[in-house]
Amino acid sequence: MKRILKWVFVMVLIIVAIIVALPACVWALHHTIVSATPGALRVNVAPGELGAHVNCFAGTGGFQWMSAYDTPAATTPFGMVRLGPDTASMLVNLPGLNYSGYYYDDDKIIGFSHTRLVGAHAMEGAQFRIFPTVESRVNRDRAKGRYARFSHREEMAFPGYYAVQFSKEDVLAELTATTHVGLHRYTFPKGQAPHLLLDVTSAMGKGRCENGTVRILPESAGGRRLGATFPVNFSSCYGGLDVSFVARFSQPFASYGAWTGEQFAASAKDTAGTDIGVDLASREKPMAK
Repeated sequence: MKRILKWVFVMVLIIVAIIVALPACVWALHHTIVSATPGALRVNVAPGELGAHVNCFAGTGGFQWMSAYDTPAATTPFGMVRLGPDTASMLVNLPGLNYSGYYYDDDKIIGFSHTRLVGAHAMEGAQFRIFPTVESRVNRDRAKGRYARFSHREEMAFPGYYAVQFSKEDVLAELTATTHVGLHRYTFPKGQAPHLLLDVTSAMGKGRCENGTVRILPESAGGRRLGATFPVNFSSCYGGLDVSFVARFSQPFASYGAWTGEQFAASAKDTAGTDIGVDLASREKPMAK
């Protein structure tokens, strides 16, 4: 009987230790994420005299339902494009914890999208999301749930510019914008064929864009253009809005393909549906806009 009681006591202690240790480990991981400070990333651009004093990460974190819903996305005053990172949570990969798409408490980036609301308690945007990857990882990254881990120490932002380094993938992403255009520059490691995954019908959080279409035009402009349309359901109001875009690339495509749902078709030039996207590969470092 004493032996049984002893084992019961030991098991209770183990359970209590786990209950105490688990929140402590989560807190420690969260503290590691939010205590990292942006600005250490070295890039070949610099802010202007006034822009150097702007903290583009202000209002992006804090308690989820009391956040300012801000973002470090690159934009111009009254610009149509807010080009920036969309993030996912540290444990369960939940996106959209900040309604602007970027939450400072997250440690994963799921891609860079062109639209978002700022300072509004409404989840809308994150259309036309681009995810950079390399040949050795592209099959895995084409699946749902793609992300790259990042640290705030490897971020840089000032008005009109955002950059982040993915250490594991060794990919540098740089974003800027004009009034109507978002420009991407991705620097990839040597020896790896670059890929850009374009999630055509992406949306913020659990939102969705339905009945999208996309067409790759490899023969035009040296083989570096695509176009797409899709309806955007603005916070479940007004029945949605039709959005169209064209993307142009600085380098020809070495290969391309399109997916619909979980089915990927190499060399496919177009597709349509609710869950669609394209995979574009280049032999050189591409810049999309």
